[in-house]
Amino acid sequence: CVQNQIMKKENQILPGMSGKTDRKHQGMQIQDWGTFLSVFQQLARTLATMPCHTILIGHLDRVPDELSRSTYRGLMMPGQSSEKIPILMPEVYNLIVEKTPSKTNRYLLTANDGEFRATTRIGRNGKLAEHEPPDIKALLKKAGLDASDKGGWT
Repeated sequence: CVQNQIMKKENQILPGMSGKTDRKHQGMQIQDWGTFLSVFQQLARTLATMPCHTILIGHLDRVPDELSRSTYRGLMMPGQSSEKIPILMPEVYNLIVEKTPSKTNRYLLTANDGEFRATTRIGRNGKLAEHEPPDIKALLKKAGLDASDKGGWT
């Protein structure tokens, strides 16, 4: 079900952008970002309400917090997208990798720690720890939810 919805949205975003200008193959310009944000927000809402498990993966970037005059790590997206898109998703985790000379440790951060922004709804009331092994099905089971696969692509 996810594949069809993503393709529908992709087909809406790109023609909508290129149709507004004569700048074919020049990339998006500043006036295109409002359209991009609006369409991507709708895509995030659609993904968050689908009857299947959906994982949106992105790279992190340092984002300035003007109120506290500090920075945090947020989704690498232009402008306000880095703040507006993640809040639409029910779960936001950060994969943290800590390397030592002898081994590499990986864990999912499920709560804000000051530098990384993360949140969990399924793990509220202490169901999930702040640091969890990077296994989404295990997190679902630990939270008391169905972790079975939701079927194939449609």
